[in-house]
Amino acid sequence: MLQKLDIIIPIAPYEYLDNRVIQSIDIPHQLIIQVSESRDENPSWINRIINARNALRVQTTSEFVLCMDSDVVLPPGILIQGLNEIQRTSSLGMLGIPTYMGARYDLLGHVKIKCAVVRGDLLRMIPFRYTPMQCECVCFARDIGRLGYRSIYLETDQYCQILDNRIDTDAKNTK
Repeated sequence: MLQKLDIIIPIAPYEYLDNRVIQSIDIPHQLIIQVSESRDENPSWINRIINARNALRVQTTSEFVLCMDSDVVLPPGILIQGLNEIQRTSSLGMLGIPTYMGARYDLLGHVKIKCAVVRGDLLRMIPFRYTPMQCECVCFARDIGRLGYRSIYLETDQYCQILDNRIDTDAKNTK
């Protein structure tokens, strides 16, 4: 039985974390948030995301970790469904929770870190990275695969809600 779940959420300094995101987490958890260091929206956004995710991943201690973005609202019960699936299937390294209809059939063929349950030992072992032709999600899923684990989406008819307009204009304009 799961004793504790760490949840990591990277957030840009000009965003705010909506209460609906936190309230949608319907099991006991430890929330770990990392604010990325840069306020600009230049091409290094991928570096900011990767740096924030890497700072977060080393702070985790639980057997399973929910990696999610700051704009994801989980449907009721889906997190426990996902945790049950990854606990029961030892070959799963990462289980994506669909964030939109058709997510399981992503054209890029990878599970997105936007909302995914990951085995904690793998998360702490594998740093996030990217290549010019592959985002951090693809690289992470492939690195998990190199260790003999699979990355798939949860089979469900439920989808997460993605929030819009979470920009704190006062924070964004403050330098």
